[in-house]
Amino acid sequence: MNYADNKKNAFFLRFTALFFSFLFHPLLMPTWFVGVLIGFSPELLLPVSQEGRASLLFVVFLSTFLLPIFMLLTLVLFIKRKFSIKDFFLEEKGDRVVPFLFIGAFYFALAYMLFLPLNSVLFMVILGTAILIILAGVITTVWKISAHAIGIAGTVGFLLALSRLYPAVNLLVPIIGIIIAGGLVLSSRLYLNAHTPKQVLAGVLLGFSGSLLTVYFMLA
Repeated sequence: MNYADNKKNAFFLRFTALFFSFLFHPLLMPTWFVGVLIGFSPELLLPVSQEGRASLLFVVFLSTFLLPIFMLLTLVLFIKRKFSIKDFFLEEKGDRVVPFLFIGAFYFALAYMLFLPLNSVLFMVILGTAILIILAGVITTVWKISAHAIGIAGTVGFLLALSRLYPAVNLLVPIIGIIIAGGLVLSSRLYLNAHTPKQVLAGVLLGFSGSLLTVYFMLA
């Protein structure tokens, strides 16, 4: 294999890693979660009607991804006076603390103001996500942790908890799918040298245990 082929392969692998990192960005995980419930267990979204599910998905996408990303980029511009694609993923530890705490506080307010009156499951998940983001921000003051790992593992944890609480709901297929996607995403983060294996493992443990504990304490 010559130099040109090596360069093409390296470009393809990097592009693929960036693609999975974007597709399963931590702020997109609530949208993936709602999409899973719409596809596999829409009864958990009651009282949202069948006709209102698409609107709900858009509201979740808008409120938990587009709006936070807009606020995040505005915050980065305000602090750094410039912006690059790296700022979207907040690769540097020092760039993460304030955005994490800011987005966590926003999710916390969002849970009570928007999702509590709408649906108890969504309220629980968004509130739990807010707590995980804030914890990630606190941890990041001393050590970098993988937000992608927290998001993926947290989603798996919430789905497992729901499948345990509601035995009639079959969430096995999406849980397996997200675990496979998680393997691709976390491998991508390692390939891009965005994290060390310890940072990824810590994110998985925090996301998974935090989501399970959120459900336990809210329903205890």
